Amino acid sequence: MGSAKIYKDNRTNRIGLDKEFIRIFDENRIYYGGNQVWFSDAYWKNIHDLGCGIIAAVNVYLYISGNRSLSKENYSILVEDFVKKYPFSRVLMTSFPGFSLGIAPFEINAYLKARLRAEGIPVHVKWVGTFSGSRKEELSKIEEMVSSDIPVVWAIHSQDKKPVKFYQYDTNKNAYIDDYVKFSDGTKGCQSCTSHYVVITGIQKAGERIMLEISSWGDKYYVDYAEYLMANESGSIINKCINNKFSSIVQIIKD
Repeated sequence: MGSAKIYKDNRTNRIGLDKEFIRIFDENRIYYGGNQVWFSDAYWKNIHDLGCGIIAAVNVYLYISGNRSLSKENYSILVEDFVKKYPFSRVLMTSFPGFSLGIAPFEINAYLKARLRAEGIPVHVKWVGTFSGSRKEELSKIEEMVSSDIPVVWAIHSQDKKPVKFYQYDTNKNAYIDDYVKFSDGTKGCQSCTSHYVVITGIQKAGERIMLEISSWGDKYYVDYAEYLMANESGSIINKCINNKFSSIVQIIKD
């Protein structure tokens, strides 16, 4: 995979959630949010492969509602309830040869609005969709939400299949690293995605570099925002238009 990228960071410039993000626990460890991979049996395999949007929605609901520590078993019940409440999600999570979808933003919007209002938390929820002009608007909305103690559902999409790296932070090196996974051939690398929902929990500003702190697959990672923009802007004009439409955020404003 080549030499590791290491970005130094004194981590004094964090903008993020006021409280600790949700903790899901089992007998082995504590997780930083949920993980779609837990749903690996035949019936729930569609969640395992394409359920990242459900996981992101449930994570955000739990944080805003104040239920920030629960067992994996109870968390799984909430995920299954989502699928039962929105049966169309099973259709969207069906994989076809060379093609798959995943959860639609309108289902995430409906779930969060209904769940939070049932908890007595009235909110406006909307999928922002296409950003006109500069992506500075997206970053501004993200910063505004996490500064207001609201986690952000973020869709990362690259029609060109250009992977976006998920860095981890090494406290010993005081740096972001991309060599924390050891592959079967002995090389090292990192997690990445080309089309995936995550939850943004903070923004770390390391000099001119902007790292978005995220929850994905039950762990904390960091995305280099500049690298995300490069993936978003890669490929043909048509692909760029698709990226701009489907790489976006769910904006939540408390009434």
